[in-house]
Amino acid sequence: MGKIIKGSFRGLVLSGLLILAVGCRTQLIQNDLSAAITASSVDKAREGIMAGLASLNWQGYEKDKGHIVATKKLTKYLYTNRMVEPVSYMAQVDIFYDANRYRIKYKNSTNLKYDGKHIHKLYNQWIHALDQAIRANTH
Repeated sequence: MGKIIKGSFRGLVLSGLLILAVGCRTQLIQNDLSAAITASSVDKAREGIMAGLASLNWQGYEKDKGHIVATKKLTKYLYTNRMVEPVSYMAQVDIFYDANRYRIKYKNSTNLKYDGKHIHKLYNQWIHALDQAIRANTH
């Protein structure tokens, strides 16, 4: 009888840990990041932002003067039920800029569990890395 209770308790604890681990994949979205830059012109700022995007395998295009739309895609392969299944993730941001400042703002995503406040932690990692790459290329 003691072994059954002990085993049930262990199963309950493991189930709780699994729920916590799955739940921790999302976090508050880091939205609307901005920073000062020291570009000599709007064109130089755009060049620096595009270089930062390219360095991290983001794709970007200039929608309007002072506005870039950037997209990051990633495909992971999950092994389930003896099968390999691809899972694709996508994040899209608006980057607004001038010669003195830029701002990164969430636009859209796929498979990143965005609910209006929370998003997969992968998005925040991508955005922080992008912010650092842009800073490095615009100073």
